[in-house]
Amino acid sequence: MNPELKRLIEARQKAWSAMREVSDRIAAEGREWTAEEDEAWKRGNADLDAMDERIRSIVDLETRQAGIDSMLEQYGAPAPAGAPEGVNADLVALRALASGETRSAEFLPTPHEQRVLSGLSAGAGANTIPTSFYDVLMEAMKETSTVLAANAMLLETTSGEPMQIPTAASGSYPTAALVAEAGTIGASDPAFGQTTIGAYKYAFLTQVSSELLSDTAIDLIGFLGRRGGEALGNGTGAAFVVGTGSSQPTGIAGSAGFASVASASGSVAAGFVYNDVLALVHGITRPYRANASFICNDSVTLTLRKLRDGSGGAGTGQYLWQPSMQAGVPDTLAGYPVFTDPAMVATTTNGHKGLAFGDWNKGLAVRIAGGVRVERSADFAFSSDLDTFRFIVRADSRIVDAAAARVLTYTT
Repeated sequence: MNPELKRLIEARQKAWSAMREVSDRIAAEGREWTAEEDEAWKRGNADLDAMDERIRSIVDLETRQAGIDSMLEQYGAPAPAGAPEGVNADLVALRALASGETRSAEFLPTPHEQRVLSGLSAGAGANTIPTSFYDVLMEAMKETSTVLAANAMLLETTSGEPMQIPTAASGSYPTAALVAEAGTIGASDPAFGQTTIGAYKYAFLTQVSSELLSDTAIDLIGFLGRRGGEALGNGTGAAFVVGTGSSQPTGIAGSAGFASVASASGSVAAGFVYNDVLALVHGITRPYRANASFICNDSVTLTLRKLRDGSGGAGTGQYLWQPSMQAGVPDTLAGYPVFTDPAMVATTTNGHKGLAFGDWNKGLAVRIAGGVRVERSADFAFSSDLDTFRFIVRADSRIVDAAAARVLTYTT
């Protein structure tokens, strides 16, 4: 393990243990938090967040370097006619785009490329597949879009026309019935519906110096792929969380999102209490809980880290929040992974949806239509000697099983 990464993980665990000691002492004394103690808790929480960000950046850097090393060792996708032997086709396309030979390029998923995104370990063969520009883009999008990182169902299509997809009716399950000898066996099929998933356009511009583009040592696939994927992931990711479903994607906590579970009366001021988490977890049935996870705003974790398995979160039992000891693996709440997203509400205002829980792979379908289009202009910022790249992706999201998730709503 990277020595710096190991040091950060150990420091994070030490900081969390110190915070727990303070909370344990307050609970043992049976009193409320003082203003000074609460402020110290907030500072400790901020320190944990800073260490988390540093850990993520180191893991991301190592992952990117491993991908680059693999690409340099392997032949890329078949290169265009006349390209030097062994050159990755995406790299050729990007170089042509950067040099002005072409003005536009499309990067589409293929079954061959999608295997890179399957999560296989290097020993299982992932390193034998060349990294493509589309792979890098999608990897960055998944990292910055919490819903994708939480394993929402991903549909990648080559075109963007409206598409009908099946939905499961809430609470509809096939059921076997007692049948007498030689009796007639009845049918019991789950009810299905349909919803239309479209393709809304998300785009952004980024500018790169001509000197940078002319430097052949620059990894254009990694550089432009990361920048484009992060921006597209931030834009679409917010819609997958709070989209209204009207002329935009349907978000998990949007107005047309998953059903709500009301928080305990009077718990708004505290943000959450223990029973709120229990009500949310048991708001979905056991089959969905097997692969479920939480999604909330990063600031909400300040409250969640204080919760214990006792009435109102002030008991003497175990903490519901458990920090991860493995880089790249999320912390857990009540045994379920926790993902944070800035699009979720940060305040405990009455009626706000502050914490989501569910099996996102079964509950939400996300569509990426037509791959990613990248276009370049040397004229847009001609006076600054900058090349402007335009990234365009079409995406949508729709709920396909309303029973798969619930969102906690603050109530007074």
